[in-house]
Amino acid sequence: MAPFKPCDNGTILKKLTDKEYVCLNKILEDSWMLQVTPKFHGKVEKEGVEYVKLQDLLAEFDNPSVCDIKMGTRTYLEEELIKAREKLTMRKDMYEENGQKLTKMSQPKRNITSKL
Repeated sequence: MAPFKPCDNGTILKKLTDKEYVCLNKILEDSWMLQVTPKFHGKVEKEGVEYVKLQDLLAEFDNPSVCDIKMGTRTYLEEELIKAREKLTMRKDMYEENGQKLTKMSQPKRNITSKL
């Protein structure tokens, strides 16, 4: 089941998690945060599943492109990073584009994060 569902009037439904619900309610108490976050319209139940109803920031765009950037404190343990480096596997789609093999220059470096 997808975590998001389109809703009405420029809103979207996102599958409810308890931690996120607590956080969204705290944002309602902070006037600055209200200015920089999608509007929160409460909790909704649809087809037996609970969702939070949020402003859809992409509603007015025909063909939006989204870049999800994570900022802040690292949220993984050093042991997880070591384990990931030991068991490094690249997905097939990282070496092919539309079924065509990428040139050596276009292939990503064999590390956790890469620049193309």
